[in-house]
Amino acid sequence: MGLLVVACSSPQREGDEPGECSDGADNDLNGLFDCQDPVCAGAPNCAIPDEDLCDCDCDESCPDNDPSGDDDDSSADDTADDDDTGDDDDTGDDDDTGDDDDLGDDDDTGDDDDTGDDDDTGDHDDTGDDDDIGDDDDSGADDSGDDDDSAEVDPFGDNDSAQGVWLGDVTFTSTTWMASFCDGYDTIDGDLIVSGSAVNDVSDLSCLVAVVGDFQIVSTSLFVVEFPALVSVGGDVDIDSNQYMQDLEFPVLSTLSGGLSLYFNPQLERLAAPVLTDVGGALWLYYNQELHAPELTSLVSVGGDFYSYQNFALTSYDLFASLTSIGGNLYFAFSGTAQQIFMPALTTVGLAFELSHNSESLLFSFPSLDSVGDDFILRTNDNLTTLSFPSLSAVGENFVITSNPMLSNSDAEDLRDAVGLQNIGGVATVDYNGTG
Repeated sequence: MGLLVVACSSPQREGDEPGECSDGADNDLNGLFDCQDPVCAGAPNCAIPDEDLCDCDCDESCPDNDPSGDDDDSSADDTADDDDTGDDDDTGDDDDTGDDDDLGDDDDTGDDDDTGDDDDTGDHDDTGDDDDIGDDDDSGADDSGDDDDSAEVDPFGDNDSAQGVWLGDVTFTSTTWMASFCDGYDTIDGDLIVSGSAVNDVSDLSCLVAVVGDFQIVSTSLFVVEFPALVSVGGDVDIDSNQYMQDLEFPVLSTLSGGLSLYFNPQLERLAAPVLTDVGGALWLYYNQELHAPELTSLVSVGGDFYSYQNFALTSYDLFASLTSIGGNLYFAFSGTAQQIFMPALTTVGLAFELSHNSESLLFSFPSLDSVGDDFILRTNDNLTTLSFPSLSAVGENFVITSNPMLSNSDAEDLRDAVGLQNIGGVATVDYNGTG
């Protein structure tokens, strides 16, 4: 019996021989050419080519030059016909998804006229573009934060105010909008705050007639301050920490319902409010080292405390000649070079009366003072020699005259006796004064 040997050769496949995946022939006769045949999928020329490797004469396995987002597809029309997927009028074509008028094309999402394009979100005419928030032509003038922004919008151009009355608070941190305010308003129904080193002039607020709330000038670069038309302030006036201010004038201010406070203005030489008659709250003059003589010649009453402390250049209190009553405490200390503290019209002090550490003062004269509601204290006035309180008849709490080395102790005792121990509500102390 003979052995029959049959030799079986494997069928030929596209790509078995070099170059078969790119020769344009159907080498294995299965109806698929080159890269269409799955066997050629791993061939280098059948990998997804970029547009530089595929001249668009490739077969359908080669993407055309214009996939989604292209203009015209495989440099002609693709295997699919002119009216199908990939053709000129369908998906990927000139008028569809990825084409000139669709997603990713010149007129759609990501294109020149859509999201991210020249006319859409992120483009020249949309959000983030030249006409939107953050761009050159939007909110505020053209945009928020752009070249023509809200910084250029007149904040006083639109307010539901009565004629001439601004409703709400006003804060100036520069001089930019002061003149604009005066174009439409002269009254603030709220607080006025002027603050910051960028403020070096307030002349553009010369129109201001009234402030219903508080009035503050804080930490500015102002040298001369004048409010020539300001008649009334409904709250407090605070002039605080202005390092360069030398002159402060309120020539027609007559009504101040709150307090008047001058704190830490080291170069302030002059305070002038010549027609002010009443301070509803406290009057504080604190650490104004160059303040010579406050011009408050019409002042009749202070509703709260009257403090004068560490005004080292103060030469006289004579300019308080009209002051008749203080509702709170009177406290004068470290009054610089003032040789006399003289208030001829003052009749009542609602709380304590204290004159201390006035090293240059020789004379305390309060000829009309009748009553002190709390303590009466004169102490540690190194050069005090003379007391004049001829009308004093009642002290609500303690009576203290002590540690005035140049004042005769007998003069202090005479004042105590003139008041009468029966009219002193607390303890009477007279000691450590001069001999005699």
